[in-house]
Amino acid sequence: MSGPESREWKNATLLQSLAAEFLGTLFLVLTVVLSGGDAVNQYIAIGFVLMVQVYAFGHISGAHFNPAVTATFGLLRKLPPVTALLYIAVQVLGGLTGALVAYAVAGPEDIVPFTPLPSLADPVLSAFFAEYAYSTALCVVVASVATAHADDPNSHYALSIGFTLLSAVSAVGPISGAVINPAVGSAVDLVSTSAEGHPKFTWVYWAAPLLGSCTAAALYGSLSWLRASEAEVAAQATSPTASDSTSLAYDLPARVVIFEFVGTFFLTLTAGLGAQPLAVGAILTAFIFASAGFCGGDFNPAVTLGALLRYSVTRAELWKSVVVMLSQTAAGVLAGFSAFAIAGDVGWPHPDGANGDYGAFVYEMMWTGLLVTVVLNTTTPVFAGASQHVGELYRARAQRTALRLA
Repeated sequence: MSGPESREWKNATLLQSLAAEFLGTLFLVLTVVLSGGDAVNQYIAIGFVLMVQVYAFGHISGAHFNPAVTATFGLLRKLPPVTALLYIAVQVLGGLTGALVAYAVAGPEDIVPFTPLPSLADPVLSAFFAEYAYSTALCVVVASVATAHADDPNSHYALSIGFTLLSAVSAVGPISGAVINPAVGSAVDLVSTSAEGHPKFTWVYWAAPLLGSCTAAALYGSLSWLRASEAEVAAQATSPTASDSTSLAYDLPARVVIFEFVGTFFLTLTAGLGAQPLAVGAILTAFIFASAGFCGGDFNPAVTLGALLRYSVTRAELWKSVVVMLSQTAAGVLAGFSAFAIAGDVGWPHPDGANGDYGAFVYEMMWTGLLVTVVLNTTTPVFAGASQHVGELYRARAQRTALRLA
């Protein structure tokens, strides 16, 4: 994937690729069904089993394990149509086999069909948009880290993909079940017996992810076209790695504004849906890695402002940073309304300590300062090559800590 997708997996035979897709989907379904109990352990288990299998099978098949992901690659013409259909067929078969194994091992009471949260005003519509949003996020991340060569070679492609699913399960698991995968949803629904008479919602778990895959393909395809069509200038090669968003030597590319909007939207949506702090940090990490070649991965006006001050932006170039910050702010507002529309309520930062607003202000100032310091010190031109992966992980950790203390 920017390892396997672009090189090694094309050398595997079709039979090997189909076998990898079958096994990967099988174990993904097993994990989804059998990882009950504590919610935190559940979303960590699901995200990490996807991650390790992408590392294990990525060089063989591309490690899709999801008809929506395969559809994205098909729409982007990265996969022949016949191969894509065969992938989807074995993914569904692998999912069904995994559900049957879980049924045999754990018993029918553990095979619970995915259903929208009934307490919502319009549970089916909420589930549909939850599945659609995070399927789009997953497919955008997969396409970005698996096909882009801006940071090639990389070793973070599977981490980004697993972290996106981890965040989805935490954010919308209580709302829709966070299937984000038609093969998983249909397999579990087909073998479930614990909810007799309960309506099935399999159509939601096919229609929403496939619509998300179409959106992701259109978005990634447009961004790639914009990137390819932009004239390269000599100064761009020496622009600060910390942020394409504040690079001064060329006009602000549309791809920067668009991807900053997309990344900020999903970061804010995840936080607004009340996801665990780990999930918020995980979605930030995933989109930072996915942003390579498109933008600097700021997703935060404070980070963009810090980069602006660090690189002494002139008045003539100030507008670029302002546009990026406006894009991030607009994305945050839209994500807040989207979270409310999906869940009927949103999580929000609110002072609850002994010092009230004063304590919240001090904490926000301190941890935002640390976040910006970490970003600037791990993405400077001299150090960037050595810190390509580790620096961004520390960046996500700082963001997660700030959210936890806010």
